[in-house]
Amino acid sequence: VAAARRDRRRRADAAALDNDREDAPEEEEDSPPPELPASVVLAQVDEYIASATTQKSGEFATAVAAVSAEFAVVSDAERDEVRDLGGLVVLGTERHESRRIDLQLRGRSGRQGDAGASCFIISLEDKMFNVFGKDKMQQLRSAFDFAGDPEEALSSDLLTKSLTSIQEKVENFYKDMRSSLFKYDKIVDSQRRLFYARRRKVLSANRTELAAIVADYAADTARDVLANATLATAQPLDLARAATAQLQLMFPAATLAIDAEITALLDVADLRPASVEAALARAAREGVSLQIDAIDAKADTDDTDLAAAVMRFMVLREFDRGWKDHLTSLELLREAVGFQALSQRDPYQEWVIKSNEEFQRLSAAIYRFSAITFLSLDPDVALVKRPAPPRDQP
Repeated sequence: VAAARRDRRRRADAAALDNDREDAPEEEEDSPPPELPASVVLAQVDEYIASATTQKSGEFATAVAAVSAEFAVVSDAERDEVRDLGGLVVLGTERHESRRIDLQLRGRSGRQGDAGASCFIISLEDKMFNVFGKDKMQQLRSAFDFAGDPEEALSSDLLTKSLTSIQEKVENFYKDMRSSLFKYDKIVDSQRRLFYARRRKVLSANRTELAAIVADYAADTARDVLANATLATAQPLDLARAATAQLQLMFPAATLAIDAEITALLDVADLRPASVEAALARAAREGVSLQIDAIDAKADTDDTDLAAAVMRFMVLREFDRGWKDHLTSLELLREAVGFQALSQRDPYQEWVIKSNEEFQRLSAAIYRFSAITFLSLDPDVALVKRPAPPRDQP
């Protein structure tokens, strides 16, 4: 359909061109050839390409050369017309924030020795000049005599230098802003690299590695619970009882392992906090092993990696949820550290310290919630066996 439309358009343009030639007066022999309409040239291009694709590949260069020749006729005529008119003239109505952009715009005229010119016509009330050079603009207004025609254009080297200096001030302002953003983003980038390295480790881990990762998360959580319990009591036995009660609520699947470890500690004469910590960490790891066995018992014979899939899903969910919350916290922190300058503190140093603290809290939250979610799972309720597929009817 498209080829038929191009063919009809080409024929119509060719007929119009023939009619113009018949109605036009006779020209001398040395007159230039008439200019081809763009639609005719494009139709010829389509014909050349169609013929090149249907014929041998060796004739493609001939088709390309023919297309180049057809376009050369049109482009040469347009170039001569622009040259006769004086070349390309670039008119600017405002200055860009970067001088490089203005110079590139000026460079569009007079390229490669062609004729051309460029001129900027700017108002002294331009937004950029009023924001970054309001005082200087007021001085320039008072320096020039406006008693004449208010529409009269002003042209002065002093005015040009003043506008250029204001433009340089704008460039330096945005350069400092970009440098500051880059400094702040380097901290986030380092956190991002470390975070995604940990996440990729979980993605590529096998069953044994995932079990070790979750067991480490559970042991670290047990140590944190014990550290929080030391704020209330310093006696090792009371410390063990308080931490045990808290962990049994957090790790229902590790209740038996925790009871066994604490029962063994009651027979120790000289009980120390380090012994309590080691016992709770062992109980948390044992609870992960018991939970994996319970999940395997609910799995079908074909679901040999059901426990690995459950662990990977729960850990990755906490990774993704925690990272989104972390980015939100960093945005709020980035706005808050700016006020540290009022108390004679370096906002960047405050950003480094507090952002690292936020990342440590993120890491602690990920392993804590991953362990709690996995050890709180009830395989009898959460995991339901799939119904057996129907047998094929004879």
